[in-house]
Amino acid sequence: MDQVYINHKGDAKKIAENLERLKKMTDQELENYYKNALGNGFFGVHAQNLLAIAMNKEFKRRFGESPITYKDGILVSKKNERLNNL
Repeated sequence: MDQVYINHKGDAKKIAENLERLKKMTDQELENYYKNALGNGFFGVHAQNLLAIAMNKEFKRRFGESPITYKDGILVSKKNERLNNL
């Protein structure tokens, strides 16, 4: 998935809310949630971008790496060693 992310007013609050929800998940629940999101596809909906940013932050917090990167306004989903079976 490659998505262009454009920051809107109120995004930081929504990302924080998503992050709080993700923090309550077990490692396996988080990985499954990511797999489901990836399997369903990202359609460029702004809310999905906010969720992807939150997932990126939570994966980095827990595992030190993430299958999602965010750089220069572009979100990219990729495989990594921790989630090599995605």
